[in-house]
Amino acid sequence: MPSSPPKPLTRARAWTCAGINQLGFPGVGTIMAGRKIGYFQSALMLIGFGFTMYYMMSSFMGAFSVLNDPNWDDTALREIIKKGRWFGIAGSAFSAVAWVWALLSSVQFLREAQKQPPTLPKP
Repeated sequence: MPSSPPKPLTRARAWTCAGINQLGFPGVGTIMAGRKIGYFQSALMLIGFGFTMYYMMSSFMGAFSVLNDPNWDDTALREIIKKGRWFGIAGSAFSAVAWVWALLSSVQFLREAQKQPPTLPKP
């Protein structure tokens, strides 16, 4: 069954969707604009956020455990922070890709909305 094209957006709605996409949560504005690709953008953002939070929490927990030891050494602290750094790097990269992808989607539906004639209020 072929997918139906998304319905045209008004300019105001397109700006609202773009604002949510860029300032709120990447992908949600794309979904609100009627594009299913927004689900993938949101999933990518959630994966990136999860990886980044895992890295941060494991680093903080490791740092607190090392700092509570009276004989702590800065090399131990460095090793704990290095241990999961690929989660932090991958999470940041996934989040950045999702945000840029949402930016491109926002530009696309803002341009499409500008092509639509403005709707005039009924008297």
